[in-house]
Amino acid sequence: MTKDELFDAFKTAIEKEYESHGFYRDLAQKTTDGEIKNLLERFAGDELYHLEKLKDLYREMREGAVEL
Repeated sequence: MTKDELFDAFKTAIEKEYESHGFYRDLAQKTTDGEIKNLLERFAGDELYHLEKLKDLYREMREGAVEL
């Protein structure tokens, strides 16, 4: 895998985490069941955490802080 392919894969993963966060967030807003709402909000938070970690790692790779 080339560096460009790796960067593209990270961009795709970042996009998917963003989409997943929105998916769970939107579902949580639509439900009236408190237990399900809490679970969906937790899932949304998990996806946001993954998104930030991927963005940080991507930035570090681009800046050369992480050896490829």
